[in-house]
Amino acid sequence: MKATVFGIAILLPLLVAGQQVPDATPATQFQSAPSVAEVRMMLQSDDPISQAWGAWWTAQAQMRAMGAFLQRNLEAHYQGRTLVDEAVMDQTLDAYIQNSDSLPPIELLKSIYPRRPTQAIILLSRTKPSPEVDAALLQLLQTEEGLGTGVEWYAMADLLLAHRASGFAASLLRKVKITLRVTVTDPVEDNRVSVSIQGPSMGGEGSLGVTFAPGVPPWPLYTLLRVPENQIVLQRSSTFVVSRPVSIGYNRRVGPANNSPSEIQSSHGWRLVPGVPATADRLKYLAAMLPAAAVPRESEYLSIPWAGPDRFISETKRLREEIRQRYSNFVQTLRVKGLLTEQETANFQEPNIEISVEDRRAAKAPLPDLK
Repeated sequence: MKATVFGIAILLPLLVAGQQVPDATPATQFQSAPSVAEVRMMLQSDDPISQAWGAWWTAQAQMRAMGAFLQRNLEAHYQGRTLVDEAVMDQTLDAYIQNSDSLPPIELLKSIYPRRPTQAIILLSRTKPSPEVDAALLQLLQTEEGLGTGVEWYAMADLLLAHRASGFAASLLRKVKITLRVTVTDPVEDNRVSVSIQGPSMGGEGSLGVTFAPGVPPWPLYTLLRVPENQIVLQRSSTFVVSRPVSIGYNRRVGPANNSPSEIQSSHGWRLVPGVPATADRLKYLAAMLPAAAVPRESEYLSIPWAGPDRFISETKRLREEIRQRYSNFVQTLRVKGLLTEQETANFQEPNIEISVEDRRAAKAPLPDLK
């Protein structure tokens, strides 16, 4: 971003020498940026509109050493529910993202996350990895399970993977469920295995009506999105946040002054059934931790030509034991590589296997109970 973007006159209610311009006075017209001292005065003002403009100028003019004032205003307004509160919050987060030489504290980012997940994730991605950062990401990761399009979940999982965060593998294993799909056929049919491949789809952002918000600066809107693998599309569509297994970027758009954003700022307006993460998502990240390891599969398929209950039971038990052994070996490999503690390894020693039976025989006599 250039340090000067002021060829067009910008109307703004400026706070000069601690005094807000009265409503009856025309807004001051600027052809260039105010001074650092004037912007600092806006940020320290008791008037939230002036605080919003101070944050806006901090971003536009690439002003440094404003972190303490930005943090104070963010703490004062992130829980507010008025449009002016939201204006201060969004302009302040934008200033941090665009050019600030400091970042908000981790606990403050955690508190902001429910209202502005995209901005919080962007700032967390720029924070030096530490146990405190990883603990925050692991906590927030669980709050995202089953919500929206999963964009936020993927972004935080990518960060935890990049950090090789302690506790991340256990978090993924916690809800892994392997499905053994058994098909029983008549003896004349071939013993074939059929595989169905399915993947999650991604929704877009929801939309809200435009709301008039007099006096506020041009309003920044941030949106997280999955980034296509095509690098040309990536470069023109988003700013990169974190890479693979599901690469995530963000779009930043700016609306006109005197208006609030027309869109919600998270993917929670769109839900999937079932929601992200599915077992396939969890296994995808576990595989990325150990690229050379034999990772369990989400589904295993077995087709058994009917030859009596004993063969049906023995073949199902055989494959179930193979699944259990592969899973156990993988968990032990995670432990050896330092990705699971001894206690976590003990907790996840046995897989959660669900057996699904489809009877395709012409004459459907009762099947043995596999339980």
